[in-house]
Amino acid sequence: MKIDGWQIPLATFAFIAGASAYCSHPAASSEAVAAWVQAVGSIGAILSAVWVAHRQYTQTRQLELEHAKAADDKDAAETRAFVLAVHEELTSLWEGYCIGARQMLLATPEGAPCNFRFPVTSDAFTVYNNASAMVGRVTNPELRRAIIVAYARAKGMVYTYQLNNDLVSDFDNFETLYRGEDRQARLQQKLQRLIEYGYQVKLHDAMVAHHYEELMRLTQAL
Repeated sequence: MKIDGWQIPLATFAFIAGASAYCSHPAASSEAVAAWVQAVGSIGAILSAVWVAHRQYTQTRQLELEHAKAADDKDAAETRAFVLAVHEELTSLWEGYCIGARQMLLATPEGAPCNFRFPVTSDAFTVYNNASAMVGRVTNPELRRAIIVAYARAKGMVYTYQLNNDLVSDFDNFETLYRGEDRQARLQQKLQRLIEYGYQVKLHDAMVAHHYEELMRLTQAL
């Protein structure tokens, strides 16, 4: 039986108390001896019961701590896997964007319309769309905010391109089909709208680039 630190002083106290009681009331007959043996046995039984209860509590507490640690380790591993998946998803999408639409966007002169279509949808964000609840389990507040903001800006960029696609299509269709007397004036209006919106596209692009780089800095530190 393993002796814990608290049991030694308790046993010592019980022994001293028993010895003092025996010295004060020594056994003078067989009946008294039997009573003392019974008393000592009762004290031993009480001490044993206390030890068993304490031991069971200690073992139960240890198992609870081990289970809690295992659960924390599992959560930490799943959260890290999610962050790495976010890193890979955005890196892949960003590289594809840079060799496609972004190249054409940055080549567009100031004051000129973004007269090209970029077919894009927010469904491309598969990891985030399917596991966005995992963001709440990211313990680093700076990283957690960076993930949320990066995806929010990226999705905003998708909607920006979708509207620009609509403006380009509207301009092309109008230029092809409309033959009214006010054709040139209305074409100029639509072109001006494309030019003005092109500024917004470039503004959103710069914000996406900034937040993407910030997120990459934080995820690469993992």
